[in-house]
Amino acid sequence: MAATIALPWSCRCGAVHGTLRVERGAGTPAICHCESCVRAQRHFGVEATRAEGVALFQTTPDRFSIVEGTAHLGLGRLTPKGSYRWFTTCCNTQLGVSSTTPKFAFFSPVQTIFADPSPLGRARTHAYVPQPGGPDKHIRLMPAIIALMARSASALTSGRWRDTPFFDVETGQPVVPPVVLPKDAGHA
Repeated sequence: MAATIALPWSCRCGAVHGTLRVERGAGTPAICHCESCVRAQRHFGVEATRAEGVALFQTTPDRFSIVEGTAHLGLGRLTPKGSYRWFTTCCNTQLGVSSTTPKFAFFSPVQTIFADPSPLGRARTHAYVPQPGGPDKHIRLMPAIIALMARSASALTSGRWRDTPFFDVETGQPVVPPVVLPKDAGHA
């Protein structure tokens, strides 16, 4: 991938849409198999299992733009202290997961919002892969963590962390108040 592309994304009904700026080194395609990601995806109407996981693209919020529909932005958490799960209130589409503070510039859109996620690349990182009779396993997780931390540190030192559709950077608060999703959210 040589040039920057503006990869279009949309919620299911199309009321909320925008672009993700993608270029080499801008993010890490990953599949998370953790119970939280799978539960969230199911809660927002997409079939998911721990075996197949949820395809994400780890990047920074300044690369994610909302062109239309910001009035339909919602914010949920699976637990009172859980990560932020951004979604649309118009059609209950999960957009992705972020940190709970703008200064840790991290956003992972779910790949189901892209008509064609192929420009994001093939996931080599898998987190929390269930193992029969044993603990979960990670595949190439450390390189993804190092890349995530480097991107976030770069956004912090350059000031790009301030370019976020998710937070009021003056107060550090999310642009919409978070709600804790029902305890049975996404349980099969």
